[in-house]
Amino acid sequence: MRNIVKKAMAIAIAVSMTTSIATVGYNKIQAQETNKTVTFSVEKFTIGQGYVVEPVSVEVSDDMTISDVFEKVMNEKGIKYTGSKDYGYLYLQSIENADTGIIDIPEEIAKMPSYESSYEYEGETYTTSYSAPSNEKNDGNTQPNNGLGEYSYNSMAGWMISVNGDNDNGNLTPADIVKDGDVIRYQFSVYGWGADVGLSNYAGMEPLKVADKTTLTKELAKINENKAVWMNNENVKTAYENAIKVATKLMATQDEVDEVVAELKKAENETTTGQDATTVQPTTTIQPTTAETTVQATTTEIQTLGKATVNSVKKVKAGKAKISIKKIAGAEGYQYKYSSTKNFKKGTVIVKTTKKNVLITKKFKKNQKCYVKVRAYKTVNKVRVYGKWSKVKSVKIK
Repeated sequence: MRNIVKKAMAIAIAVSMTTSIATVGYNKIQAQETNKTVTFSVEKFTIGQGYVVEPVSVEVSDDMTISDVFEKVMNEKGIKYTGSKDYGYLYLQSIENADTGIIDIPEEIAKMPSYESSYEYEGETYTTSYSAPSNEKNDGNTQPNNGLGEYSYNSMAGWMISVNGDNDNGNLTPADIVKDGDVIRYQFSVYGWGADVGLSNYAGMEPLKVADKTTLTKELAKINENKAVWMNNENVKTAYENAIKVATKLMATQDEVDEVVAELKKAENETTTGQDATTVQPTTTIQPTTAETTVQATTTEIQTLGKATVNSVKKVKAGKAKISIKKIAGAEGYQYKYSSTKNFKKGTVIVKTTKKNVLITKKFKKNQKCYVKVRAYKTVNKVRVYGKWSKVKSVKIK
């Protein structure tokens, strides 16, 4: 009986989630040749286990959805997950190896009221009651591979999404197109399908009153872009560690959140006082670790590199393209990334680092498009520091 109830509720939730995406899921906005940057994190604060993915900045194309961003980050980090794409987007079921097995469910969740639901399924009416889990009394976790997701520790558990601290009264879906500056948080809800993380929910339960951590999440992502560099400064390191403690505390007050944000910004500004720039530029959003990043640089020596500009991408003979870029003051060289696909994920994907501001690509197939973006770099104490990626430009190879 319990399995039937679970299956019915899962179907009901899935249907509810897809009601508002009849067109969005299958008629995506046409991609423009520009990039956007969003902030992304995966959290399991409801069971006291911190982050699966700490806040990171992610560069995305104009037609990418919330689901696309999730898959991009998780795949590049090598984190496995299970889910369904029956409705045209990823419905996340579980993230493998996300559960340590040691839980610390906040008292505020354990004290949440019970919930009773009645509904029809295959001609029969079912009524079931749900109780809030606690460290002492819960349903356990039966997800394979130490996974965390649906039904983990409670029948009303699963992964929920918020953007900029909101889920649009429960109407937000993984198929929604992201906007520049969005803060996307995947949050494990152990009870109430989002009620325990302060979100509107399918059950209609009263959400817990949680602090808005949108700005805090974005600030942490900013530090994480060059964490090794920033941690060389004791003031930033202390402020960052305090901010992480508050960020991972489910029931942190808004005053606590605002205080650590202010401390973190103050430490960052003091670090760069007297320099040409007020921020440390990202090495990149998500990149494989290289030997160049193992030696730390002092933050006081970091200076901003300007955002790169692709002047032109022109087809030349033999199916190749010629990329010309604008020189940037202070740059030692440039990293080119070109691909046969606009998201730089499939097909031909080439990354080339050179000191030249002109590059001839490898050969493309007839009628393929060559998409290009570039960024500048310099080296500070053996740490390669990158500027921001340029806007994407393309040319069709004929």
